[in-house]
Amino acid sequence: MSGTPARALVFDLDGVLVDSEPLHLRAARRLTAPHSLSGEEYARFTGAAIGPFVDWLRARYGLADSAAALQARYSALVAGELRANPPAALDGAHELIAAARAGGWALGPASQSPARWVAATLEGC
Repeated sequence: MSGTPARALVFDLDGVLVDSEPLHLRAARRLTAPHSLSGEEYARFTGAAIGPFVDWLRARYGLADSAAALQARYSALVAGELRANPPAALDGAHELIAAARAGGWALGPASQSPARWVAATLEGC
């Protein structure tokens, strides 16, 4: 194969560049208030899409809100948490990115999170 070798790095955002799980747990607890959501209950959904979590919440707590309404509320709560308490970059993340940039590599984040969460996370780092 000939041509120019790739000069780009794609980083997963959550769990590689930042640890956003504490922030998500805070948002989830605010969503379920006044009900109590334990860390163990929430941990089952760590790293998963929001749909199964919201379905579980509706069944667990008998919530009348639609799945779409709960997802929208959760998304707004996470965005608020990101603005108020942005997660710090994990150890070595800044240095790795700086070295890659110095080496001429193009960089990009990857995440299953909504774009507004990604943007807010990167702004806070």
